[in-house]
Amino acid sequence: MRLKKASVLLSILLIIICVALLWFLILKQDEISLETINENITVENIKLGMSEQDVIALWGEGIRHEGFGGFQRDYKNKGILIGFSGDRDNDLYGRVSSLQISNSKYSIFSIKVGEDRESSIASLVTEGFKSNKEHLDLYENGEYCIQLDGVKVETITIWFADKELKDRIY
Repeated sequence: MRLKKASVLLSILLIIICVALLWFLILKQDEISLETINENITVENIKLGMSEQDVIALWGEGIRHEGFGGFQRDYKNKGILIGFSGDRDNDLYGRVSSLQISNSKYSIFSIKVGEDRESSIASLVTEGFKSNKEHLDLYENGEYCIQLDGVKVETITIWFADKELKDRIY
Protein backbone atom coordinates (compact mmCIF):
# COMPACT_ATOMS: atom_id res chain seq x y z
CA MET A 1 0.00 0.00 0.00
CA ARG A 2 2.81 2.42 0.88
CA LEU A 3 4.56 1.62 -2.38
CA LYS A 4 1.38 2.43 -4.31
CA LYS A 5 0.96 5.80 -2.50
CA ALA A 6 4.60 6.69 -3.09
CA SER A 7 4.26 5.74 -6.74
CA VAL A 8 1.15 7.92 -7.16
CA LEU A 9 2.80 10.87 -5.38
CA LEU A 10 5.92 10.50 -7.49
CA SER A 11 3.81 10.39 -10.66
CA ILE A 12 1.92 13.54 -9.66
CA LEU A 13 5.18 15.32 -8.84
CA LEU A 14 6.65 14.28 -12.18
CA ILE A 15 3.57 15.56 -14.04
CA ILE A 16 3.75 18.90 -12.20
CA ILE A 17 7.44 19.28 -13.07
CA CYS A 18 6.77 18.45 -16.74
CA VAL A 19 3.90 20.96 -16.95
CA ALA A 20 6.03 23.67 -15.29
CA LEU A 21 8.93 22.99 -17.66
CA LEU A 22 6.65 23.05 -20.69
CA TRP A 23 5.05 26.31 -19.52
CA PHE A 24 8.51 27.87 -19.04
CA LEU A 25 9.65 26.77 -22.51
CA ILE A 26 6.51 28.16 -24.14
CA LEU A 27 7.02 31.53 -22.41
CA LYS A 28 10.66 31.66 -23.51
CA GLN A 29 9.71 30.98 -27.14
CA ASP A 30 7.64 34.17 -27.19
CA GLU A 31 10.65 36.31 -26.30
CA ILE A 32 12.70 37.72 -29.14
CA SER A 33 16.43 36.95 -29.32
CA LEU A 34 19.40 39.27 -29.80
CA GLU A 35 20.07 37.51 -33.10
CA THR A 36 16.55 38.27 -34.37
CA ILE A 37 16.83 41.88 -33.19
CA ASN A 38 20.14 42.33 -35.01
CA GLU A 39 18.79 40.74 -38.20
CA ASN A 40 16.16 43.51 -38.20
CA ILE A 41 18.45 46.47 -37.48
CA THR A 42 19.71 48.30 -40.55
CA VAL A 43 22.28 50.80 -39.27
CA GLU A 44 25.22 50.10 -41.57
CA ASN A 45 27.34 47.55 -39.65
CA ILE A 46 26.25 48.54 -36.13
CA LYS A 47 24.43 45.92 -34.05
CA LEU A 48 23.40 45.49 -30.43
CA GLY A 49 26.06 43.60 -28.50
CA MET A 50 29.02 45.02 -30.47
CA SER A 51 32.04 46.13 -28.49
CA GLU A 52 32.89 49.81 -28.17
CA GLN A 53 36.20 49.14 -29.92
CA ASP A 54 34.40 47.67 -32.94
CA VAL A 55 32.08 50.69 -33.15
CA ILE A 56 35.01 53.12 -32.94
CA ALA A 57 36.90 51.13 -35.61
CA LEU A 58 33.90 51.46 -37.95
CA TRP A 59 32.68 54.99 -37.20
CA GLY A 60 35.36 56.77 -35.18
CA GLU A 61 35.09 58.28 -31.71
CA GLY A 62 31.91 60.33 -32.10
CA ILE A 63 31.03 62.58 -29.16
CA ARG A 64 31.06 60.75 -25.83
CA HIS A 65 28.33 61.59 -23.30
CA GLU A 66 28.54 60.14 -19.79
CA GLY A 67 25.29 58.98 -18.21
CA PHE A 68 23.88 56.98 -15.33
CA GLY A 69 24.49 53.27 -15.85
CA GLY A 70 26.64 53.80 -18.93
CA PHE A 71 27.56 56.26 -21.67
CA GLN A 72 26.70 57.13 -25.26
CA ARG A 73 28.60 57.94 -28.42
CA ASP A 74 26.83 60.53 -30.56
CA TYR A 75 27.35 60.36 -34.31
CA LYS A 76 25.52 63.55 -35.30
CA ASN A 77 26.58 63.31 -38.95
CA LYS A 78 24.88 59.90 -39.14
CA GLY A 79 21.86 60.72 -36.96
CA ILE A 80 22.67 57.93 -34.50
CA LEU A 81 23.21 57.87 -30.75
CA ILE A 82 24.80 54.59 -29.58
CA GLY A 83 24.49 53.60 -25.91
CA PHE A 84 26.86 51.34 -23.98
CA SER A 85 26.03 49.75 -20.63
CA GLY A 86 28.43 50.57 -17.81
CA ASP A 87 26.80 48.17 -15.35
CA ARG A 88 28.92 45.05 -14.84
CA ASP A 89 25.78 43.06 -14.04
CA ASN A 90 24.22 43.87 -17.43
CA ASP A 91 24.42 41.06 -20.00
CA LEU A 92 25.61 43.65 -22.55
CA TYR A 93 28.14 45.33 -20.25
CA GLY A 94 30.61 47.43 -22.27
CA ARG A 95 28.74 46.65 -25.48
CA VAL A 96 26.13 48.39 -27.60
CA SER A 97 22.95 48.21 -25.55
CA SER A 98 20.89 50.92 -27.26
CA LEU A 99 20.49 52.75 -30.55
CA GLN A 100 18.60 55.98 -31.11
CA ILE A 101 17.93 56.71 -34.77
CA SER A 102 16.95 60.09 -36.20
CA ASN A 103 18.09 59.41 -39.79
CA SER A 104 15.59 58.02 -42.33
CA LYS A 105 18.42 56.09 -44.00
CA TYR A 106 18.34 53.50 -41.19
CA SER A 107 15.60 51.20 -39.91
CA ILE A 108 14.55 48.84 -37.16
CA PHE A 109 12.06 46.14 -38.20
CA SER A 110 11.72 48.09 -41.49
CA ILE A 111 10.47 51.17 -39.57
CA LYS A 112 12.14 54.40 -40.64
CA VAL A 113 12.10 57.95 -39.37
CA GLY A 114 9.37 59.92 -41.15
CA GLU A 115 6.95 57.01 -41.48
CA ASP A 116 3.39 56.93 -40.20
CA ARG A 117 3.23 56.04 -36.52
CA GLU A 118 0.23 53.69 -36.79
CA SER A 119 1.77 51.53 -39.51
CA SER A 120 5.03 51.48 -37.55
CA ILE A 121 3.19 50.26 -34.45
CA ALA A 122 1.47 47.58 -36.55
CA SER A 123 4.90 46.37 -37.70
CA LEU A 124 6.09 46.08 -34.10
CA VAL A 125 2.96 44.19 -33.04
CA THR A 126 3.46 41.79 -35.96
CA GLU A 127 6.96 41.10 -34.61
CA GLY A 128 5.56 40.21 -31.17
CA PHE A 129 6.12 43.54 -29.40
CA LYS A 130 3.44 44.58 -26.92
CA SER A 131 2.58 48.09 -25.82
CA ASN A 132 3.53 49.18 -22.34
CA LYS A 133 0.44 50.24 -20.39
CA GLU A 134 2.28 53.04 -18.57
CA HIS A 135 4.20 54.44 -21.55
CA LEU A 136 2.09 54.42 -24.70
CA ASP A 137 5.02 55.07 -27.05
CA LEU A 138 6.96 52.07 -25.68
CA TYR A 139 6.78 48.51 -27.08
CA GLU A 140 8.37 45.50 -25.39
CA ASN A 141 9.32 41.97 -26.34
CA GLY A 142 11.30 39.98 -23.78
CA GLU A 143 14.24 42.12 -22.71
CA TYR A 144 14.05 44.49 -25.68
CA CYS A 145 12.19 47.80 -25.84
CA ILE A 146 11.44 50.05 -28.79
CA GLN A 147 10.21 53.60 -28.42
CA LEU A 148 8.68 55.60 -31.27
CA ASP A 149 8.60 59.38 -30.84
CA GLY A 150 6.37 61.74 -32.80
CA VAL A 151 3.08 61.59 -34.72
CA LYS A 152 5.18 60.81 -37.75
CA VAL A 153 8.11 58.84 -36.38
CA GLU A 154 10.86 61.36 -35.53
CA THR A 155 13.16 59.04 -33.59
CA ILE A 156 13.31 55.29 -33.05
CA THR A 157 15.08 54.03 -29.95
CA ILE A 158 15.80 50.38 -29.23
CA TRP A 159 17.45 49.14 -26.07
CA PHE A 160 18.21 46.05 -24.07
CA ALA A 161 16.46 46.12 -20.68
CA ASP A 162 18.21 43.37 -18.72
CA LYS A 163 15.49 41.63 -16.73
CA GLU A 164 17.85 41.09 -13.80
CA LEU A 165 18.32 44.87 -13.46
CA LYS A 166 14.75 46.15 -13.93
CA ASP A 167 14.51 47.36 -10.33
CA ARG A 168 17.98 48.91 -10.21
CA ILE A 169 18.14 52.69 -9.73
CA TYR A 170 21.24 54.54 -10.93
